[in-house]
Amino acid sequence: MLLKAGAGPVLEPDLLFEKYNTTPLGVAARLGNMKLFLKLWQHVGFEISQLDGCLIDTAVYGQPSAIGVLLDLCRENWPMKTKGLALNRAAENWKVDNIRFLLSRCFFDEDMLDSALTQVPPKVCVRDPTESELSAQSQPIKLLMTAGSDPSASLRYLSRPLLTQAAAHKHLHECLEALLDNGADPNAVVNPQGQTALHYLAVKEQKEVQYWPKEALARPEEAREAAFRTFFRFNASILQQDVFGNTPFHFAAFTSDLKALQLMLSNLPTELERKAALMLRNHQGESLLHFSSSGAQIDIVEYLLSQEVGISVDEVTLRTWTPFLSALAPVSTTLRLVKIKTAQLLVDHDANPTVITHGGWTALHCLALKHDRNEDAFIDTLVSDGVLVDSRARFASDGFDLDLPWRRRDIRGISYGCSELRYLEDPKLWGRVSDLTPLHVAARTGALTAARALLKHGADPTAIDSGGNSPAKLAGDSKYHRCAHPIENRDKMISLLTEAGGSYQAV
Repeated sequence: MLLKAGAGPVLEPDLLFEKYNTTPLGVAARLGNMKLFLKLWQHVGFEISQLDGCLIDTAVYGQPSAIGVLLDLCRENWPMKTKGLALNRAAENWKVDNIRFLLSRCFFDEDMLDSALTQVPPKVCVRDPTESELSAQSQPIKLLMTAGSDPSASLRYLSRPLLTQAAAHKHLHECLEALLDNGADPNAVVNPQGQTALHYLAVKEQKEVQYWPKEALARPEEAREAAFRTFFRFNASILQQDVFGNTPFHFAAFTSDLKALQLMLSNLPTELERKAALMLRNHQGESLLHFSSSGAQIDIVEYLLSQEVGISVDEVTLRTWTPFLSALAPVSTTLRLVKIKTAQLLVDHDANPTVITHGGWTALHCLALKHDRNEDAFIDTLVSDGVLVDSRARFASDGFDLDLPWRRRDIRGISYGCSELRYLEDPKLWGRVSDLTPLHVAARTGALTAARALLKHGADPTAIDSGGNSPAKLAGDSKYHRCAHPIENRDKMISLLTEAGGSYQAV
């Protein structure tokens, strides 16, 4: 009667909290009442654009037989996108029989299969999963990987690799096991930087490394250790290098503690291999000591400097940076006090505080790179140790606002260390500014405390860089201030420098 009166089988309810937030046709599909569904269907016809939700609803709530009826009704008229969404929703809800049936009846390209695989791990878990839920997660993974889905391709659909997502949380470890059991390569490259899932897992906390998803949950140490051991059972390599030569071992030295580093080291079978791993460098010549110093991992620094390992405290990179300078170069979330403590530890082990790189960089340039309140006492120490307050350095950058390559989504991955120093990587691309004193750098970055300390020790506020800029002129250039530090610091910095005798005018 309702149908004869003009009731619409494909109208959705107005209220989202309705028990069945779908069309009447979709309700019949969800319930598997195919007699009712076919009756409603007669009043709709084959205008498929209005019926896509029926196949998706059936894939989630119905049985394979109901899916078969729908596929038969439209033969080849179901859009590929609709069939892909149906597979996605079935995978998300662990409907093993429906996944198996859809795979047997429909063609899905690689992208669709990869997308469906990313839906299997639950997004949120407020309790420990039951045994039946754990089993239900592993079966769809086996079906989809047998059909050709690739876990390493998941970065197109997730903010991090699927293997890493599964490793990051204890309640997903059954998924991790299933992925590896069914052929996922633990050493597969998962991003354009050439990094593997183990590179991601080696990072202890998301906030310490750029481009780690903010929505990620915390990773308890026990779960992280269990994930490491699972990867190692499937021969994951701690020594596989990315395009920069960085290994998971390097990233662990930068962000983790000594226990994690030694766990990774214990995976190597011989003492000779373990000793070689501790001496490994990336393509820039950075060692584990550079990484651990940069990340202020004091326990690792002490271990690497111990007689057991014996890394040289003043070993240099290709650009002649020492671990001491790496310790002082700022990292966004590492407290400067901890960085300075690390630098002091290196000095206590006879690191040279007066080191100057081929580019002219000194410890004072590094301290001037970031606005902070904790530099003045250490600047006093460095000057008394003989670091030149007006030493000149080269800086291959003209501004913060360029479309920097490591910020682009198409080459995203794990980056570490001081982003300012990456300007040194390609001076031909970004141009080169030279003759920068530590005071120029402090003015450019808004480091008021450092600027005051440098002026106290006789820094020249009238010094001119290769572009004709005084420190005050750099302080007033808005392109350096938009995202770098509070705008009110600009006026304070200009006043500080001009009162000391500097000029705001370019030469």
